[in-house]
Amino acid sequence: MWPDSPFAEPVGSFNAPMTPPNTDADSGPQATIRVSCEWLPFIRGALQQLLLETTWKGDADTVGLAQRRAFNLIDRFAGNGPGDCGTATGSETEDCLCGDEEDDCVSCLRFNGGKLQQFSCGVWEDVPGQESGGGTQSQPGAGSVVPAPGQTVDYCFKMGASNNALLPATVSTGDTILIEKPGGAWSDTIGTRWFCPSGNLFVLGSCIKGTQHVVSTDYLNTAPHMGLIAQIGGVNYDVYNSDGNGDPQVFTVPGGISNQPVLFAANLTVAAAAIGTIEFCAKVTNNQADNWTATLDLTLSPYGFVPEVVGADAPGVWTAGVGWTWQDFNGFAVCYGRGLDVKWSGIAAFHLDSIHMIIDYALGIDTCGEVTEYLATNAGGSDNIHYQEIGAVNVVSGTDISLGDAVANAGQTAIRVQLFSDDTATLHGGTGSCTLKKIVITGHGSNPF
Repeated sequence: MWPDSPFAEPVGSFNAPMTPPNTDADSGPQATIRVSCEWLPFIRGALQQLLLETTWKGDADTVGLAQRRAFNLIDRFAGNGPGDCGTATGSETEDCLCGDEEDDCVSCLRFNGGKLQQFSCGVWEDVPGQESGGGTQSQPGAGSVVPAPGQTVDYCFKMGASNNALLPATVSTGDTILIEKPGGAWSDTIGTRWFCPSGNLFVLGSCIKGTQHVVSTDYLNTAPHMGLIAQIGGVNYDVYNSDGNGDPQVFTVPGGISNQPVLFAANLTVAAAAIGTIEFCAKVTNNQADNWTATLDLTLSPYGFVPEVVGADAPGVWTAGVGWTWQDFNGFAVCYGRGLDVKWSGIAAFHLDSIHMIIDYALGIDTCGEVTEYLATNAGGSDNIHYQEIGAVNVVSGTDISLGDAVANAGQTAIRVQLFSDDTATLHGGTGSCTLKKIVITGHGSNPF
């Protein structure tokens, strides 16, 4: 529009939905119209608004019939009749794939040398978005990179409408898939309909926005017919996840899925009857937390452990090459003790999967019932969130704590160890000993160690 104006927005020709005509464009009384071939693409473009659902009144069947008749009308302006726009006749147009009769090449689409082509004013042209090699299947195979936790990898495919494509990586709950660079077109062979990977109709080299529809007998009857879907763990999902314009959006793998394969397919009813080829890339992000193991070798370092106050004392001595060892202390109401009590507080929160300690422990004299072997972690104060306390029975060095519900293991911020080998009536009256040598922790997510 001249002059250019930000207010010169395109608008439709119909202010309200119209009642569809009752006849096909090529039946009943007809008018002969001859126009310059140069104008035909613009006429076809203007007529594409007749493919929009919002143009027509009626239920789904009525609108669908109107859209099919609109296709027929657009094809009447393709300039592909004998003698029109220099159109060749005979075997060149006999390769068209749609139309009710052999010589009724209304859609002007064909496969030639494995490539989908459209007939435009006397010339067969490749449909945009196809790579060299045409309709052959392209599947990433051996040697494909599998995304590590936190990593994103792109995989690209070329897939026939009656075929499947397998993602080289498995997915789990929380992972994401984004379809990128969709191209090509495929057909369910019903009438003259061709579709883009979004499920929108493909007409004259373009995807027509707003033309998606669902079919009750499709693999996934809530997703667009002839759109790209995927089977994950035996369940079909709309991984294309298109917005109102038919553009793909991020798909997040739902709950209850762990390391399952992804199989891409066309969303249709009878795969064997489908034709055409699309291509696309899948951007896959592994959002699983990274697993880790931390070994705290206390013979090399005291780490952040400090002795805890027990009664009047804070027992525990760290010695290089030995670890945390026992002290005699005045800590019980009646008896004196021998042992250590150390705690590391203020650790950056971590998700705990398992924990155990490596100790040397020799039980001495137990007069007051205070001897113990105790390992605990906590998530903000109390030491009894995850703990192991054996009492007078020697724990096997390296035995894991039983953690229970994994969800409750998040947010751990402290580790505490108590080893009391003796409680006696006199100070220094014990005969036992204890040494903390190592703690081994496994977790996932952030590793603060």
